[in-house]
Amino acid sequence: MLGLLQEIKNQKMCNTLIDLKSLLLETSKFRSDELPKKNKDKQRLSHLHREIQKMSRDTGHVEFLKDLQLEEIEKNWNHVTVALQERDQKIRDEICRLEKLQKIAEKFNRESKLCDGKLDDVERRINDEEKRVQRLHIVDAKYNCDQIESELKHIDDILKSLEKDITILEEKNYHQTTEMKIRLENIRERSTCIKKVFQCTLVSPLTERSEKSGDEKKVKQRTASNDKVEYSKTLKEHFDWIERKQKRVDQIDFGQDYQAIKTNLDQIKNEQKSVELYKKKIASLKTIIKRGEADSSSEEAEKLESKFQSLESFVAQKLRDSESLLDFIQSASRELKWMKEKEEAEVSRDWSAKNLNLVELEHHQETLTNDLEKREIQFNAVQSRGESLLLQKHPAAKCIEEYLANMQNLWSWLLQLTLCLEIHLSYAQMYHQFFKEAHECEQWLKKNEDKLNTT
Repeated sequence: MLGLLQEIKNQKMCNTLIDLKSLLLETSKFRSDELPKKNKDKQRLSHLHREIQKMSRDTGHVEFLKDLQLEEIEKNWNHVTVALQERDQKIRDEICRLEKLQKIAEKFNRESKLCDGKLDDVERRINDEEKRVQRLHIVDAKYNCDQIESELKHIDDILKSLEKDITILEEKNYHQTTEMKIRLENIRERSTCIKKVFQCTLVSPLTERSEKSGDEKKVKQRTASNDKVEYSKTLKEHFDWIERKQKRVDQIDFGQDYQAIKTNLDQIKNEQKSVELYKKKIASLKTIIKRGEADSSSEEAEKLESKFQSLESFVAQKLRDSESLLDFIQSASRELKWMKEKEEAEVSRDWSAKNLNLVELEHHQETLTNDLEKREIQFNAVQSRGESLLLQKHPAAKCIEEYLANMQNLWSWLLQLTLCLEIHLSYAQMYHQFFKEAHECEQWLKKNEDKLNTT
């Protein structure tokens, strides 16, 4: 016990989530396998200690070393129990902490990939615009440059968010912070380089061209009236399209099973693509307004843009809800399938069969118990994910609640079947032992009867 206490005291926490979960599983296995054996040894020693004390009353008092006295053994045993509980709690707290940091790290990886992709797009657009900037009308060229500049500002916002994530991870001593800082620095350097190229190849030449050209205002005046007519004609069409699209997306159901949810998710993705494609039409309308001078047109354009942004947010949220639901249902279905396979093996067993292999059944019981203990961590993780979605007021709460209830009911039923297996196995062993002894007794009687008949 003293050695175990020292080992627990000197044990260091792992850095990774997988290692911590393995350590927690080892601790749980130690509690279920080794600790009961040690407890039996302790009880046996206590019994021997009392027997020796009884015998020493007649032969003389026997003194034990301090470490071998019952009170000291019981005290050390309590220390071991408390130390194991404290270590388990520390491991669970560390797992909880690392899971939170893991989510931040996953968010960092997603957004850094997104940032890399956006930088690729911006770099490609700069190369394309550089080839045709001198051929385009100055208003169109400026509009294209404004679009690129807006995208670069968006990338800067993502980089600021990534810096905040790195700060949090660094403060919490996350083990992959160094690699993530290097990755962020590479993205930042690439962004700075692209900005310089953008300034040199597009902004500076366009500024010089704008200063030399004195007819920009005349062009605006000439095209303003035509643009205003075009704007008025298409404005209502845009509003109607946005309203129809929002109703259509809203009518898409989440579904009740994996296949239905996946089908509806694909449908939502298609709707999102159509919204992204339609965004170009909204952008072209803004170009018309920029070349015009009507204040009322600008106000209507702002209303249209606001409504379109609401549609984008609505579709994106619907997509996120559908993806999170699909992820949960997929995990929950795996757990239900695993439990049903275990259930089928138990309920289909014929205990009245005469050829039952009790040794094999005893091994099966141990295996099933170990499988349940190992699976419990994964099962609880899926349950927690579903409960988290309910706390976030997921729109498909009814479907999630049904899956959670089915999982909990089947898990409880499987635990009852495990207990039934243990009881059935015990009775089967008694049954077979009885008939074995009865058969031996019958053979003995027959043998002695034959002896009596021959004498």
